[in-house]
Amino acid sequence: MALKLLRGRLEQVIENRLSTENVAVFLIDMQNDSLIVQRSRMDAHYVPAIRRQKEILKFAIARRLPILIFEISVEEEGHTISPLLNEVSNYDRLQIIQKPNASAFMGTNIAKLLEGKNIRTVLVMGETAGICIFHTLLDAEDEGLSTITSFSVLVEFGDHTKEMYADLFDRSTLRLCEIYDDK
Repeated sequence: MALKLLRGRLEQVIENRLSTENVAVFLIDMQNDSLIVQRSRMDAHYVPAIRRQKEILKFAIARRLPILIFEISVEEEGHTISPLLNEVSNYDRLQIIQKPNASAFMGTNIAKLLEGKNIRTVLVMGETAGICIFHTLLDAEDEGLSTITSFSVLVEFGDHTKEMYADLFDRSTLRLCEIYDDK
């Protein structure tokens, strides 16, 4: 069975939920020394993905949504790339969290933090969708959270990997994850 992308721009999807659900934005592993980010810079998908991530960050700030940046806590990976970090550096609802594992939930207090803020939906974007994004989506669902994403905000989603990851998402147990075409 092929993954069916839902129709809609991410901003519209979030806007429609703001009256009934608390929404947060996750940015995962967009670190400057990541081999995936370095390799992806050569891919035609990289620049549009960063542009969309920046647009989502601006949208989140305008709506006063919490933004959580997760960095894999491996020193060699560095910090979040400056084009993204510059967008949020003065934002008072920003948290940067070091994560020791692939999932943003494993080894962090994020589940408790989201529960305390009554967050029920998370928009997930970042890099290494096959590992960190995917495990974060699975763990978010285990915590009872709905998740939203799009291939347009996931780095490493060039044409060569999109089908493979779409199949991975399709064959997974994800039930509360909505993947949008972002058009």
